[in-house]
Amino acid sequence: MTRKERGAIRLSKLEVREIELEQQEQLATIRYKIQAALNNWNTSVDQIRLYQSVKEDYERLLEGERKLFSIGESSLFMINSREKALINAQLNLIEFKRDNKVAKHLLDYNLVNIR
Repeated sequence: MTRKERGAIRLSKLEVREIELEQQEQLATIRYKIQAALNNWNTSVDQIRLYQSVKEDYERLLEGERKLFSIGESSLFMINSREKALINAQLNLIEFKRDNKVAKHLLDYNLVNIR
């Protein structure tokens, strides 16, 4: 085998190794994207659970404030304040649900596009 042939073989081996490394890099990138999407989705699920509880707590506070108002121990200002807090909690819950759907679709997208 001549020096030229040995050099060609060595070059071919290096090209094969370069392709293998590129494939490993692409696989690592895909795994990272999938893990990040999964983490975002799990976080959004936790936020929904938490904010569902917060919204329910604000509903109970509003109900209690209305009972206090009916017996003369509260004011319309306090009822309005409780209603405002409840509405804000409901809006936040809606935003978290939206974020959850976006995160789920992103996760599905990354899982489908593994190729």
